[in-house]
Amino acid sequence: EFMVGGVNSESVCPRCGKRFRLPNVDEGGSHTSLTSLSQTSLCPQCFAETMSLEHPSVVHIEVCPRCGISITHGKYFESSEDMIDTIVPATVLTPPQLEVSEVEWKVKEHSSSLFHVMGEVYGAVGEIEVHLPFSFDIKVSYRACVRCSRLAGGYYEAVVQFRSFGEPLTDKELDEIEAITNETLRSMSEDRMSFISRREKVKGGIDLYVGSKRAGRRIADNVLSRMGGSLKVSSTLIGRKDGKELYRMTYAVRLPSVRIGDVVRVGENYFKVSSVGRELTLCELYTGASKSVPHNTSIMRLGDISNAIPATVLSSDESAIEVLHPTRHVPVWINKPIGEMVVPGDEVRVLLVYDNGGEVLLPL
Repeated sequence: EFMVGGVNSESVCPRCGKRFRLPNVDEGGSHTSLTSLSQTSLCPQCFAETMSLEHPSVVHIEVCPRCGISITHGKYFESSEDMIDTIVPATVLTPPQLEVSEVEWKVKEHSSSLFHVMGEVYGAVGEIEVHLPFSFDIKVSYRACVRCSRLAGGYYEAVVQFRSFGEPLTDKELDEIEAITNETLRSMSEDRMSFISRREKVKGGIDLYVGSKRAGRRIADNVLSRMGGSLKVSSTLIGRKDGKELYRMTYAVRLPSVRIGDVVRVGENYFKVSSVGRELTLCELYTGASKSVPHNTSIMRLGDISNAIPATVLSSDESAIEVLHPTRHVPVWINKPIGEMVVPGDEVRVLLVYDNGGEVLLPL
């Protein structure tokens, strides 16, 4: 042997007996495979031939039979092919000296719970091409995941209660609550405990039993932001775990008895509901004055502006207009609409309601 630049330039392979020249890594041979060759006594051919792959003979995975999630991997597989495409690259470990160019495999399915995988890894070590075979079994066992076990057992960490300040919730309001709830749960798919374990219709509304406190609060907040109302939060101590107190939350949502666009009477005055939030904002129909009132205010709902109908103006003065009654077709006088300049022949929108035992025509 002799040395050039401090690196053996020629050696004898102890496996095959051939003399071979070592790569000079000081002169640009810095690739991992070349560096490894310079650190071994084997020639490149023997080095490549003695390479092997690392993998178990059997890969065990657990899958939930209810939802299909792989408990082992914490993800869903769309099919057995998707599962195997994930498992093979993670299972077959290649030597660091090998420059991998391609991995191929085929699968024999013995049953829905047993697969045999056979394949080869193609690559190179320096200029020596290498292909390494591999084979192993995949055994699938089925066990309910934590989420499905808790869902089946009626587990919940929060109760979201929906009621109204006025009459019982209508079917339309219940449908809207259900739609918002489902939309919220879909947006929280990363939270495996974001499920409804029970829906219980009660007098005046509905109770939702939710798998996680976070999902329960999100549902309550989203319904409030869309439908208005108020929220009261309380907690109940249900036990201890690992020295920590465990609480179950209750989110009591009170929905308003009216919605934006409703026409209502408060006392002797008529209003249009202009906003619904922690309080109600009302606009007085005859003066245009705005006021805020709490949800528990005594309110008589008369209708909503979507039911308004046109009426033809016959004449007017400073504070009132004469219109042709839209159903009885007789002249009647009503208050002039706020902020509008009307002349005979114009059309105005009016709402026909029944209040205090009689008919009232309200300008909008």
